[in-house]
Amino acid sequence: MLTLLTLLVACFDQLDVVKDAPVLDSPDDTPEREEVERQTNAFLASVMQSILPIVAKSNLCMITGLLGLLLDRSNIAAVARTKVSFVGLVSSLYRLIDFSIAWSSTVDSVFESCGSD
Repeated sequence: MLTLLTLLVACFDQLDVVKDAPVLDSPDDTPEREEVERQTNAFLASVMQSILPIVAKSNLCMITGLLGLLLDRSNIAAVARTKVSFVGLVSSLYRLIDFSIAWSSTVDSVFESCGSD
């Protein structure tokens, strides 16, 4: 599953839901916009919901590697404007924040125990 996740991240800006995302910015309800909306919602409900538990259980090295891969291989400006990437990036950033809070708490505990001697 990690291989699939890595390939998905590496080719993220090539996905139809990313390439066609600007269509969703149109205020007009056209058949094309409705189709892109349907595909985006299906992607969020199926693919992203399968990936998020893996991301949540991944270690910091894996998360930073995936984010680095996304930044290096994708047009990040175009990807960031999509509904799909917003969900993925936000969940990854929350994971990094949770990890840094846990790490900070651990370091604080070590300093407190050293200072009490």
